[in-house]
Amino acid sequence: MQSEPVEKIIKVLECLNNHHADSISLHDLARVTHIPKATLLRIVSSLMQHGYVTRDAQRKYLSNVSLSRILPVSGSHLERLRVSLHSLLERTRQAVEVLVVRDAALYWYEKIDHPELSIRLIARPGFKRKIYELDSPVRLYMKTIGRGRIEKLYDTSGFYMTGCDYRKVSWDTAWRIIDEADVNNVAYDEQGNSNGVRRFAALVSLQPGEMSYLLSVAEPAIHRNNEHEHIEMISKILLEEKRKLESVQ
Repeated sequence: MQSEPVEKIIKVLECLNNHHADSISLHDLARVTHIPKATLLRIVSSLMQHGYVTRDAQRKYLSNVSLSRILPVSGSHLERLRVSLHSLLERTRQAVEVLVVRDAALYWYEKIDHPELSIRLIARPGFKRKIYELDSPVRLYMKTIGRGRIEKLYDTSGFYMTGCDYRKVSWDTAWRIIDEADVNNVAYDEQGNSNGVRRFAALVSLQPGEMSYLLSVAEPAIHRNNEHEHIEMISKILLEEKRKLESVQ
């Protein structure tokens, strides 16, 4: 059961945070949140008293708190995600991960190892990694934001290939590799990284053209006699879960 007062407070805080450094008037705050001005005034007055909201010289409101969800999804989507993770775990028998990008780094929101997995991954929930290694999750994320934003946000001389050796590549080569990624399908690494791990990744998008998060299967980078069939199997399972997740807002 939802609490209507709490829902209204969340709406106000989210609206103020979406404006970042820009202030907003009570009139515009009411228009965006659909909360009556009298109710809204009581909410922002309480938030100001506790220091969560302030006002500028024009008496417009500014947020004094950082409010953001690690995964920008609903509670029902989080429930579906938990089901998908356990389905992936049992069907692939590898490690499954949920990744997002925070502070220009790859961030592990969740990671679960299958009990029979022959290796243990270093990454754990809360782990961060620089985003310059061009493995499958990074390629999908970079393809989503596009060349222009990459050039603004990142050092384009810093990209390097996944593999046992640290091999830097030129920006033109890096972009060619990124541009080949298909955000609607599964990307995978042909080689393992320096820790002997390779990843399959699928981009989950709940808004057209935007990344909500990345779903990943991580496994030991070992040679298999049925390599082609193995890649197809993992990719098919991951794509199935991606589509299920994208159907739940």
